[in-house]
Amino acid sequence: MGKLATAHLRVSGLFPGGCNENKTEDAKKETTVRSGDLRQIKLFVSNGKTDDIATVAADKAVGESADKEFGAVRIETFEGGHTISQEQLKSALAWSAEPGNPSGK
Repeated sequence: MGKLATAHLRVSGLFPGGCNENKTEDAKKETTVRSGDLRQIKLFVSNGKTDDIATVAADKAVGESADKEFGAVRIETFEGGHTISQEQLKSALAWSAEPGNPSGK
């Protein structure tokens, strides 16, 4: 994420699926991505209800901790384990492509 934003590419959304740790601070340190850049990005956090690697609670904590950094955050769960939900990926792509500035915070 940080390298894309610092390369002056327009990043409209991120889709961490089955994520159990917020790496935003690490990305900021490694790439000098600015908080203002992150507030232009929508974050769609997706997790399987039976994921035993990245639990629903861990995924929720990632989304909640990232909420102060990103323009908009959605936290969604689906029936399944540690995998990517194709339906949620489609939803995330559509949501991130919606016009408007997500940083209404």
